[in-house]
Amino acid sequence: MRPRLIAEAARADVGVASAVRTGGGWLTIDRPRGVVRILDPLLRPVAEMPARGHVTADATRTAHTHDDTITVTDLRGRVLWQHAEAGVTACHLDRRDRLWWLHHAGTGPPTMLSAADAQTGRALGTTSLGAAYGDVCWHDDPAGRWIGIALTPSDPGAHRVSMIVRLAGGTLTVTPLAETSMTGFARSGGRILCMPRWRLQVRDTVTGRPVTTRTADRLGLGERARLTGAFFAVTDDLAMSAVRVDHHAEEETHVLLSVQTLQPRSVIRYPHPAAQAGPYRSGEPGTWLTVSADALHVWRVDGPLDLDPLPGQLVLF
Repeated sequence: MRPRLIAEAARADVGVASAVRTGGGWLTIDRPRGVVRILDPLLRPVAEMPARGHVTADATRTAHTHDDTITVTDLRGRVLWQHAEAGVTACHLDRRDRLWWLHHAGTGPPTMLSAADAQTGRALGTTSLGAAYGDVCWHDDPAGRWIGIALTPSDPGAHRVSMIVRLAGGTLTVTPLAETSMTGFARSGGRILCMPRWRLQVRDTVTGRPVTTRTADRLGLGERARLTGAFFAVTDDLAMSAVRVDHHAEEETHVLLSVQTLQPRSVIRYPHPAAQAGPYRSGEPGTWLTVSADALHVWRVDGPLDLDPLPGQLVLF
């Protein structure tokens, strides 16, 4: 499938790109210049601010951690509220106007998870995660019922840990996902996307049990294919994964898969001549972002998939 290029912008030494969680758009971090840029879904500049600590954003606000303080601002940089929290390490604005953050109790483990109203700063709940963790990836449930977290333990010999969290009535309920690294939720809800031991897997959100699993050598790209880390939902029916066809390949191949079965549906054939790194998940259905040597590119699913029937044909299996 050849995707449609819908937006393009000069890279300007952007170090990291990720989806702004609410209202589409993108957040880019330029580490050499110490600048965070917020772009709209078509990569047009919306706001720019100094990069301080861990940064998150939605359609109207940003939040960052710095010197044991969480600061929430509007897109003009005006401070809306602040919260002092010893040992705060990361924060996240979700789809339901809530701010989440990780912090350490006292001088050691365990890591704590807290939530507050993103508009007012009113505390909503706090719970212990039971151990000490460092880096975290946040994942939003499209329906807003859950928040997903994939955590890197402080112990360098330990495997990554994933959990889904639900906030109701001032109580945070944490459900661990056994032996896997969560990469996101399905857009239609009810399913979790995971990568246990470099396999692709879909799990049921309620039970946490695997629904279907697929290895890289079953993606139609050869027995030496290996996954590179990206795996996220693009539409209600399609997910995307990044693959290298063998250990010596420098460029990634991006593959569309059925969310329900993980059956390969199409290989992405970019019209852009440069290698496309990423891909990065989008807040807008049907789109994703890639980064080449000198530019950012936003793509949309367009045209028939490789395994779609031609007009007049019937799907028999």
